[in-house]
Amino acid sequence: MARSKKKSSEAKDVAPKKKSHKESRKSALQRVPPLPLLAMLVFLSGCSALVFQVTWMRELRLIFGATTGAVSAVLAIFMAGLGVGSAVLGRRTELAAKPLRMYGQLEVGISIAVAVSPILLAAAGHFYLALGGQDALGITGATAVRLCLAAFVMGVPAFLMGGTLPAISRSATRPHDSHRGALAILYGVNTLGAVFGSVVATFYALEQLGSFSTLMLGCGLSLLAGLVAIRVARGLDPVPVESSAAPSDAEEVQSSATERLTAGQGDSEQGGGGMRGLIYATAAAAGFTFFALEIVWYRMLAPILGGTTFTFGTILGVALLGIGLGGLLYNLIFSRWVTPTLGALALTCGLEAFFTMVPYAAGDRLAVHAAWLTQNAESFAALTGGWLQVTSAVVLGVAIVSGLQFPLLIALLGEGRRGVGRQVGVAYAWNTLGAISGSLVAGFGALPLLTAPGMWVAIGGGLALLSVLLVACDRRGGARTKLTVGLLAAATVVLACFTGPTAGWRHSGIGAGRAKFPSFEPNAVEFLLVENRRGLAWEADGLEASIGVRDFDGYEFVVNGKVDGNSISDASTQVGVALLGAVLHEDPKTAMVIGLGTGESVGWLAEMRAVERVDAVELEPAIDKMVELCAPVNFDALNHPEVRRIYNDGRETVFTTDDKYDVIISEPSNPYRAGVATLYTEEFYAAASRRLNRGGVFVQFLQAYEIDNATVATVLATVRSAFKHVEVWQTLPVDMQLVCSNEPILYSEQELRTRLEDPVVRTALEKVWRTPGVEGFLSHFVANAEWVDHVSGMPGVEINTDDRTILEYRFAKTVGQPSGFAVEGARALLSNEGWHRPSLQGDPVDWRRVELVRQANNLIHKGVLSNALLTRPEDQQLLAALEYYRLGDFKQSLAAWPEAHRQPDSAVLRLVLGHCMAENAQQGCLELVAPLAGLHPSDVHAVRTIYYWYSGSPDESEASLAAMMSSLREEPWGLATLMPLALERAVDLAQRGPEACQRVYGLLEEPFVTHRLEYMRRITRVLVAMQGDDPTRVVDAFAPLEPHAPWQLHLLEARANAYRETDSPLAERAEADVARFTAQSAK
Repeated sequence: MARSKKKSSEAKDVAPKKKSHKESRKSALQRVPPLPLLAMLVFLSGCSALVFQVTWMRELRLIFGATTGAVSAVLAIFMAGLGVGSAVLGRRTELAAKPLRMYGQLEVGISIAVAVSPILLAAAGHFYLALGGQDALGITGATAVRLCLAAFVMGVPAFLMGGTLPAISRSATRPHDSHRGALAILYGVNTLGAVFGSVVATFYALEQLGSFSTLMLGCGLSLLAGLVAIRVARGLDPVPVESSAAPSDAEEVQSSATERLTAGQGDSEQGGGGMRGLIYATAAAAGFTFFALEIVWYRMLAPILGGTTFTFGTILGVALLGIGLGGLLYNLIFSRWVTPTLGALALTCGLEAFFTMVPYAAGDRLAVHAAWLTQNAESFAALTGGWLQVTSAVVLGVAIVSGLQFPLLIALLGEGRRGVGRQVGVAYAWNTLGAISGSLVAGFGALPLLTAPGMWVAIGGGLALLSVLLVACDRRGGARTKLTVGLLAAATVVLACFTGPTAGWRHSGIGAGRAKFPSFEPNAVEFLLVENRRGLAWEADGLEASIGVRDFDGYEFVVNGKVDGNSISDASTQVGVALLGAVLHEDPKTAMVIGLGTGESVGWLAEMRAVERVDAVELEPAIDKMVELCAPVNFDALNHPEVRRIYNDGRETVFTTDDKYDVIISEPSNPYRAGVATLYTEEFYAAASRRLNRGGVFVQFLQAYEIDNATVATVLATVRSAFKHVEVWQTLPVDMQLVCSNEPILYSEQELRTRLEDPVVRTALEKVWRTPGVEGFLSHFVANAEWVDHVSGMPGVEINTDDRTILEYRFAKTVGQPSGFAVEGARALLSNEGWHRPSLQGDPVDWRRVELVRQANNLIHKGVLSNALLTRPEDQQLLAALEYYRLGDFKQSLAAWPEAHRQPDSAVLRLVLGHCMAENAQQGCLELVAPLAGLHPSDVHAVRTIYYWYSGSPDESEASLAAMMSSLREEPWGLATLMPLALERAVDLAQRGPEACQRVYGLLEEPFVTHRLEYMRRITRVLVAMQGDDPTRVVDAFAPLEPHAPWQLHLLEARANAYRETDSPLAERAEADVARFTAQSAK
């Protein structure tokens, strides 16, 4: 008995003492590495991850193209890799004795996998191109191949990235951390690292270092984080492995899941599976709505921020910044004031819905503010600050709340360390699945179906509904929480009822610096917004872009807020590129045109000379509507038998097609637009060169505005790297065309004259270019191949490559800014070196006439008038007269017009002189312009209209005006300097009495072809109606303008009076508009 007691006593002595709660807590804390160190590691991890994502997206876009399908496939694989990795590796972290070491190993593995990815990218590119791309595989097959190849490149590193947050979260979380605040801090800091990575990549690294070096920089950061983590993990005690057989210290303080979910404490792993499923479903819904909203933000902010690569970088950076701040705020809010409950989660969804709809309700006011910031920015830094301000107003509030949600979801799943790695992994996987679904649903279905503003409202409403459902599931939630959620949902519904963004935001060109507000006085702002709304003839959200068609003066199409082509004012370029390709090639049979636009390039080219087939490559199918509207001026390109439409990325088509062409025309949007600069790279030009038949011609559009000399040199050097012969032409004063070939473009004067005799070519020269004949054609020549060789060979000139698309950034920095390069300014230098003329064989050309025709062309297209190559006094005097004409001083212009040019052989100069004479009631104008009646009937009738009015023959003036309008209903070609002044006479003619007023009003009833002068026709019709005494006619004239009546007081008052006199149901609104105009004027 004594022995037994002794053994018992000995056993008691050797048995470990039970630790006190304080000692246990101290031991647990020793197993957790310092939080600041972990924060530094996840900052590096987040930074490198965004560098990888941004760079991969750019590189794979070069292979797969920039279509929504291609980009979505890449994004889906990246997000899927993160999600699967998070789910799989999150569970494995629960078995890791040293989760920080696991995190380090994952980061090292990521850096190795990413370092190998350039090799995989090259292999994927070769394989995809060998298959023929989307044109050969079809959309479904191409998407499947893209998914596989994207997984081949990004799958392993994305999978490993998915495990980093669960691993380091388990390492950082203390057993007694009931709110899992450490996880929230790491989540927030990791996202802030992502902000830093996206900003550095977008605003510095990709431009200065290129894609490969930027990717390697990210590898270095990831490797550093991994090695530091592995080194620190060596000095840490193992973390107890959680299992049902071996309970951890944390279990001593765990509450039930049901209490946490309904009252605020517990672990959902022990609670009902239904509640756990609700949390995961909410995680998926949060990912769905946020990524869908991101697509809406990109689509909606591009028009007011410019749509450059900086625009998208700013939106991404602000979204990540908000998420990071939200993660950091979580620890402050939920450790002091709020308990994690379903009710709290419902509140975050309600707040997210409310913040989503606030900028929507602000509507065009936000766009006007963006315009003010843009117009007052005096540097690129100031411009960037404006972008940041506008983006924050739209994105930041939603993103902060979203950043609160993820750690809140994890806190609802449990507390302390137990199961945290698994829970983070599964929740993140569901969140990622939702994000993938949101991006696909929004991009491929909802956005085109609902439109971007409609999608915006739908997301806000969906979040409000989610908040109501969640608070309903919170069985023990307080009345205050339910009331707050209800009020937020109601406020969201109210905000959704606001008008929201209109054409004044979406299609006005604010971001491109085209919408200039002369004043930000309320009525001046209202005037421009109303004009933009009324000028919108059609709009749609396509798969690739938002498209608007306006009809101020001819149809013009707007892509993401930037006018990319007008059927009238841009016809010289749209038709001009076809002219250059068809005339400069010896015998063109086949052609490719990248960019459908108005359809004029495609349609006219298909009609010229012996062209048998034209392949039109267009990214956005919605552009078809513009082509349909412009059928009268594009030979009905949509239904033209020689035209084949290909809906795909132009770059991908050039790289993958097996066809070869005699002519390739590349007329994309401006290179500052995100992704467009890839059509200006050395690799693209090399591919285009390979697609040309022997003697083939490649024509590349290059803007001559908002561009500096260094950028021009880069473009020339880049295209010269792929083509042996490059010369520069001009289709408009601000539009250059680079004509490229692998052989010198040689022709004689006689051969050129023969080619220009083709009926369609001749029509294009006479009616569109208004520069007929050899001299007229050559008036568009700028510089020969010797100048291009000289510029390309200058030291320090950089090449635009796929790896480093410097043009995308250079152009983006000069959007809306004065140009440092001018074609006319370079003419003197070109002339001194003999670079200003092409090589011609045969009879000499009248180069003086060439220069006179060029200056006349500059006059009608608002170009710079230059006498640099005009040495004769009478020619210089002519330019002085043209300057007076441009200023509207017709009397002084006529007085300055030299006698030697009183019978000009140029149709433009003859019409200009005739116009000056008509404005001064000189009868000689009739005889002067008479020979042009068959070729330019609208212009001749316009001159007659003006002359007869000022000479006191109103009946003849009215008859001429009627003839002018009749001509404009058959063809739209007419001088922009002449047509409006003739149309103004309609108001004068209507003042002669009721019958005259009725006749003139009738003349204005039908639009002109392609809606030429449509804005002026509608306003003139109103003014004519106001000259009579019939209020019903005034009401009829205003009807097509409703609900966007011209915001001018005299027109608003006339409208209100007519509506009141006719008892119109719109009378009250019309009077309210007058009152609002008056009130705003008083301010």
